[in-house]
Amino acid sequence: MPTFLGIHCTVYNQGLFAAGPADNPYFWVPFADDLDLTFGDGTISYTRPDVATCIDYQDDYAVAVSGEARFERARRNGVNDWTDTGLSEGLLIEESRTNIQQHSNDLSQSPWATINMNVATTTTTSRYAGNPLQSHNATTTPSTFSRSVNQNHTWTTSGYVFSFEAAPGDKTWCYVRMGQPVIGVTNTWFNLSGSGSLGATPGTGVTNRTIELLDNGNYLCTVSFDIFIAGSGNMGVGPANADNTTLSSAPGDVNTAMIYTGNHQLELGEYPTSYTPTAGASAIRSDDDVSADGSNCALEQTVYLEFTIDRDGDVAGIDQYLWSQAGPNVRCYIDSTGGIQLTSTGYTSNIGSLITAGTHKVAFTISESAGGLLYVDGSAIAPISDVGTTGFSTTDVHLGSSLGTSNFFGGKIKNPKTWHELKDATWLANATTL
Repeated sequence: MPTFLGIHCTVYNQGLFAAGPADNPYFWVPFADDLDLTFGDGTISYTRPDVATCIDYQDDYAVAVSGEARFERARRNGVNDWTDTGLSEGLLIEESRTNIQQHSNDLSQSPWATINMNVATTTTTSRYAGNPLQSHNATTTPSTFSRSVNQNHTWTTSGYVFSFEAAPGDKTWCYVRMGQPVIGVTNTWFNLSGSGSLGATPGTGVTNRTIELLDNGNYLCTVSFDIFIAGSGNMGVGPANADNTTLSSAPGDVNTAMIYTGNHQLELGEYPTSYTPTAGASAIRSDDDVSADGSNCALEQTVYLEFTIDRDGDVAGIDQYLWSQAGPNVRCYIDSTGGIQLTSTGYTSNIGSLITAGTHKVAFTISESAGGLLYVDGSAIAPISDVGTTGFSTTDVHLGSSLGTSNFFGGKIKNPKTWHELKDATWLANATTL
């Protein structure tokens, strides 16, 4: 009986793809709604010591308890009980992040502070059950007043990302203000109508912006920005009359809901991660560590998996690993520029085409004698060197990280499979064609 990752596996006549070549992986875990192996007798190790959220099949937040794996777009029926509704994008894996923004769903609490406005709880639903959006209401007749609700922060010289859920009131524009030490306030605008759109070119420090129309009719707005000088500054959001404005003279605004916002999150990082609600302090969500026993790992093997990222900017800033194993130092990862690579002892691929938002398929081979091949979405990524991998070991294989300690993938992984043989270029191309 063959073995992979220390797991005895029974070979079945199972097709790899509905319309692709019939094949028999030694190891396969679908990651659609649980951690169970379809082929294999072992288990997958998963740890995350904190409560966390993901997006369920209804485009709302599902809350996973400590140690519970998260399956994006699946139906959550209870603790560690998910159902694949046919929409599942796979196992969500993320690096540790902290939501710095306190009272993320209650703008009436300190340290939130309002400027020329007040806030009120409403019945406007949000992605987070039981936490409706709050309205931004004018308290004075507009003249040249700007209005916003802000929190003050002590910035470090780093990249940050701010995200929030929003809906229009009698205003269809909102703006985000970022208080930069010394440089001053930088604003950026979002259009909360139609499918949503971005406003005027933002000021100093903004590196990326996105807006997404949600299934509930609200909008998810994000802005990434760099802080150049450490010091104190604020982070906030407010209504606007139009693009590249705050509020000028406009009758009927007093005590009227201008916009609604909620689920505010401020993180250190280049791209947003899953929402972590806060109360009177910041809240952390730890790394998702996923691994399988690597005992008796094959000297020659082929690996296949699918992965999904939500936004183009989600692959920027750091190397993000899809597959890693010590000993032979096998690494398949998206590098900091968004290109995909495969490396091992004696083998390094060229940087592949830049990975964009959406679902992708990757397959690669590794061998002590023949080097490796890497295919992504049907295309070959050529090697820089091809002298073969040496020193295969029995160390754990890690999915979505560099050995479970760093470079965590910021997205979903599905259908990791392996074979104890080297598939040829035609097979790899067919297997990864979208």
